[in-house]
Amino acid sequence: MKFEYYRDAGNAWRWKLRAVNGETLAVSSESYVDKRDCLRCIELVKKSSRTRVERIQGEKQNRKRKPPRRAKAEEPPSTGI
Repeated sequence: MKFEYYRDAGNAWRWKLRAVNGETLAVSSESYVDKRDCLRCIELVKKSSRTRVERIQGEKQNRKRKPPRRAKAEEPPSTGI
């Protein structure tokens, strides 16, 4: 993974965290007038990677549910004719 920092259309600084395959994993939630503030935020995110991850109780899980399995249709008994 790598962090990238850049100037946006408003000439302010922003950052992105990219996976090895180039997919964007995270972006800055705000822009920074000073480049040093942008870099400081990147360092904070890097340090927070050691932070424990917890599931919040009461949150509904947003996962796709598999459709229920259908019972196989029974074949009619052979009449032997």
